[in-house]
Amino acid sequence: MEALLDASASTRGLTYAGLALLAVGGFVDASLGHWWSARWLRLSIVLFVLMAIALVALAIPFYRRLRAAVKAGEAEQIERLSASPVPFAILAVGVIDLAVILWLMVYKPF
Repeated sequence: MEALLDASASTRGLTYAGLALLAVGGFVDASLGHWWSARWLRLSIVLFVLMAIALVALAIPFYRRLRAAVKAGEAEQIERLSASPVPFAILAVGVIDLAVILWLMVYKPF
């Protein structure tokens, strides 16, 4: 379990680089498409920022507790955290939010 947590933590830099690339690409595309006045674009940005906040608020405390339990060898705590719905909530928030943003980008409803 500790090796998996370490592997996950080691990709953090790549994750932030990917988010920065996504943001830069989005801003360039919005500028080239002259979409800054479009409500769907502003809503997409708000949803993206809210998703990032929600994911940080869910993931950081959960994985800190899991990492501490693994380091302390607390089998009962590890089992409880492993059965927690928090990772599924993190997944759901990310997938649903990105799906809505993709829908907004493709259909540009307003």
